Amino acid sequence: MTSLPTLETVRMQALDDLARESSRELVVSFVGVLLADARTSLTALTDAARQGDLATCKTLAHRCKSSFGSAGADGLCEALEALETDLGSGALDAPHLYSRVAPVVLAFQAVEQQLIAWTRVPSEKALRNSS
Repeated sequence: MTSLPTLETVRMQALDDLARESSRELVVSFVGVLLADARTSLTALTDAARQGDLATCKTLAHRCKSSFGSAGADGLCEALEALETDLGSGALDAPHLYSRVAPVVLAFQAVEQQLIAWTRVPSEKALRNSS
């Protein structure tokens, strides 16, 4: 079985660095907003795929790709870009649409779990204050 795309170690380190340099609470809040927006968009993408709505799927794939690109989820972006490209070129038809969207949703869930786990790790400052 192929492993699902996750955030690369370097991206997770960049998230840690940003949290240290600014405010961990602010970064955790940003991650929460990103995930909430992505869940909404991916639910809409799944619904559009079930309905065979190619144009809406293409728009939503592009929107999700942009969001995850800014977060550094390269593997997920590649899956969304491939979906968007196939939709734009006519290589994908309505009956096969959902079968292409479902793996993207699974890939998102893997990234989502990784980000949720990151938000639950206490900051270094909190760890120092608790000792």
